[in-house]
Amino acid sequence: MIEDDPLLGGLLEQQLLQANFRVMVAMNGQSALEMSTQRFDIVISDLRLPDISGFDLVRQLKLIDSFGSTIFLALTADLLDETKHRSLSAGFSKVLHKPFRMENLVDALNDIEPAVAQTELLVDTANYSELRETLGGEQFDQMFNEYAESLKIILSELSLDDPPGKDLLHQLSGRAASFCCVLLARQLLDIEQGKLDFNRETLNRISETLALSIEALKH
Repeated sequence: MIEDDPLLGGLLEQQLLQANFRVMVAMNGQSALEMSTQRFDIVISDLRLPDISGFDLVRQLKLIDSFGSTIFLALTADLLDETKHRSLSAGFSKVLHKPFRMENLVDALNDIEPAVAQTELLVDTANYSELRETLGGEQFDQMFNEYAESLKIILSELSLDDPPGKDLLHQLSGRAASFCCVLLARQLLDIEQGKLDFNRETLNRISETLALSIEALKH
């Protein structure tokens, strides 16, 4: 948690500990960056910090490999829609407005926590955000949607009596990796390399992974 108000930070820390969360606190962006060698499931950050904005801090953290699956929650007293939009664009998953009741923060964290492990397995969120920003959100989304739709069609037309060739599997795996779908790419590669049997269960698993990956990348 990054909070420059020592009184509020201490209060939040104690209450989060009581709610069975493990907590580390930084009072500014520099201290947070010094902790970045460690891995965190969730980062809570005030948007107004003494040395850096919360927007810029999150952008820097998301470029670090160990934060690839981290989910970010913003705290702000600013009620403007523009601030919420900027927060989501910077990489925050949720925005909580001050003043808030402690149970609202705990509820927000409990909503986030079950998705952390799944998101980590499914997608490389750090590279996804960087690619999407580089290519432009609309263009990147269109490219990914075209890939996802083509893979759905291919999966629906596959026959267990006629397994896909290695070239096709290699192409599909490479494209999945290009779109940061880590688990999907690994499953397709495992079929290509003979580590995973090609059967109905495998097809269903890949279809499920594709659907979960699409859902994860929407956020």
